[in-house]
Amino acid sequence: MFDHQYFYTPPKTVGEWDPIIKESLERTPPENRPGEKWVERVAMPINQPNRKNKNGESTNSARAENPGTRETGPFERGVDVRELPPHTLYNEESKEDDLIGGYGRYEVFCFHGYSVWMYDRYVSDPSTRTPRQLDDEDVKSASGLYSNGDFRGKSPAKKDYVSALVDKIKKYGWKRDQCKSWFKNDIKHCLSKDQVNEYISDAIRIENADGRVEWFKENDVVQALTSKKEKAAVLNTSDADKGNDQRYLRTLIAQMRAYVEASQNGLSEEECVQKYCTHNTKASTHDQIDDSHKGAVKIANDALDLILKYSDAVYTNRRKYGQQHKPFNFKYQMQQKQGINAKVGTIVETK
Repeated sequence: MFDHQYFYTPPKTVGEWDPIIKESLERTPPENRPGEKWVERVAMPINQPNRKNKNGESTNSARAENPGTRETGPFERGVDVRELPPHTLYNEESKEDDLIGGYGRYEVFCFHGYSVWMYDRYVSDPSTRTPRQLDDEDVKSASGLYSNGDFRGKSPAKKDYVSALVDKIKKYGWKRDQCKSWFKNDIKHCLSKDQVNEYISDAIRIENADGRVEWFKENDVVQALTSKKEKAAVLNTSDADKGNDQRYLRTLIAQMRAYVEASQNGLSEEECVQKYCTHNTKASTHDQIDDSHKGAVKIANDALDLILKYSDAVYTNRRKYGQQHKPFNFKYQMQQKQGINAKVGTIVETK
């Protein structure tokens, strides 16, 4: 392969790593990290850095949940001296290394049978902390996200960023400006401005809802209905008070069919009427829950008014133009077929 000179088979003993580490440092110097000071790039058994606490729980503060299996292929060729290694934060009290970045790579090393790897060892450095890093835990959480934040790593999910922000809001009472500064100055990421603003808004909303509102997934609502022996379509009313009608419209055709079928079968009015059970996954106050429910009802009422006007217009026009009249016509099509007597990329009339 054209870049084979950058790859080495991972040695099985610590001492054999010295020349690899030397070249690695020449090609890929260690990063400067807020709140941390680089000490050395050192080889150690992959089981040496602490990945779990005394209770056997993962210490990976950068992930809100397991991100899944990492791609093993890139490491099949060995160690790439152009890439930064995992990094640890050395605990001066315990004289042990705590793994900060590289949890996913540990699983890959095990998969390939690599028992030793090189790590960048850092120590805590209060003199380089940002204004938002007030203790070592703040440094660890920011550093973990920093490690996963570029295009080469398995990027943190939205939930990872939001979960970290919620912790900071609870811990320090952060406002929006402090959250923005955290994204700008404390962690590395590939997020757009819109994503950053969205994640901050979600974190603030989650914190505001704490102790006031509890959110449920659709399956939770379905199970609650089943327990109550009630049949209803589940409708998420989030943002319905702002005019978001998409969730309701996705249910409309099925509800119309069910209503028509029940009516044709001679069922009672109560049995014909299609029931909904609403819930909200964004509201952080009681008023927002009530307003979004009212918004959904308005959307449904407006849709019904339009359906009736639509049906009346179709009926009127069929009397005027004949029963063959339809309120739609799939008249045009983008020409995509090659090898026929029509130019690709033009609009043609359908037959």
